[in-house]
Amino acid sequence: MSAPVVSARSAVSVQLPVTSWGDPRSERRILLVHGLTSAGAVWWRVASLLAAEGFFVEAPDLRGHGLAPRTLSYTLPEFSADLLRLAAPDARPYTLVIGHSLGGAITGHTLAGHPEWAVAALLLDPLFAAADDAVPGIAHDMSSALLSGTVADHLAQNPRWHAEDAHQKLIAARAISPFVVEHSLLDNVPWNVGAVVANTTRRMRILGADPAIEPPVFSEAEGLSLATANPAITFAVVEGAAHSIQRDDPARVVSEALALIAATS
Repeated sequence: MSAPVVSARSAVSVQLPVTSWGDPRSERRILLVHGLTSAGAVWWRVASLLAAEGFFVEAPDLRGHGLAPRTLSYTLPEFSADLLRLAAPDARPYTLVIGHSLGGAITGHTLAGHPEWAVAALLLDPLFAAADDAVPGIAHDMSSALLSGTVADHLAQNPRWHAEDAHQKLIAARAISPFVVEHSLLDNVPWNVGAVVANTTRRMRILGADPAIEPPVFSEAEGLSLATANPAITFAVVEGAAHSIQRDDPARVVSEALALIAATS
């Protein structure tokens, strides 16, 4: 595992490359934030469906991922600073931000500190908590798996995926280094995003993976606890979906997004 790198005191942003769908003149704008070892292009199904509904949809490559700049550290404040840099010049908030896994943690962290950033957020099995002593092992396992598997392997393990999902997943995984994987996790210990978003004033919908399929990253107990404490937060489990809910059930993600937008209009 790479030696630790000391993060800068202030969050210095980088310019992220962005893939987009739909008409950029639309006032209804949605931002899609991918997870660790992924990239903006993996949102292709969700983004295409939302663009067909009249939204302008953008999906950046997070720092260290895809074609984005590489940096010395990967803290949540730095990830957030990068996303805030993408905000519209006229300061219009995003209609909705959808974040998956690490992207869900970044989205929650950003919205908690900058409620003007977006009207609402939809988080897919977000990484809100992890035991400190478990993070190095998670980082090691994810780093070791970067170059493993084929399209056929991914489809066999994930029967609800489209073949293009598996293809894009492999492209994204091969574009990231073990250093980025390790520091995206280790630089953020202790993981306690739940405490950061607990008092959010913006509407936040959290979808968890089905524990009958695989252990979810975001537990039902976490979801119910947050939803009970804050009426702005709601939670549901997506039956039949594993961690990558946007790949297993893109139609459910889009329907949840449209319902959330309607509720906040």
